[in-house]
Amino acid sequence: MSVNVVLEGQIITKLPIPTFHILVGNLVKNALACTEEGRVDLVVSDNVLSVVDTGCGLSGKPGGESYGLGLMIVRDICEKYKCTFSLQDNELAGCTASVVFPVYP
Repeated sequence: MSVNVVLEGQIITKLPIPTFHILVGNLVKNALACTEEGRVDLVVSDNVLSVVDTGCGLSGKPGGESYGLGLMIVRDICEKYKCTFSLQDNELAGCTASVVFPVYP
């Protein structure tokens, strides 16, 4: 398995650093838990963080999208800090978890 970081932009956020670490850590842990072989990509674009994996997808784990306490924590953080969280199956394999951070002037 490989883990890659793809920098296509930057994220500017008002999240406290420890909270941002929890958010990213939970997304990465979830992707790694669902990917036995293949890859996990962390894609940073302007105010968007996407974690893309080639794992089992949402239907491959019990409970589908709601699987894991880590994703519930991510949802709570996003709600508190006005971020948009989405989780969807990829076309070929795996899924993509994305967080869109609010734009500040």
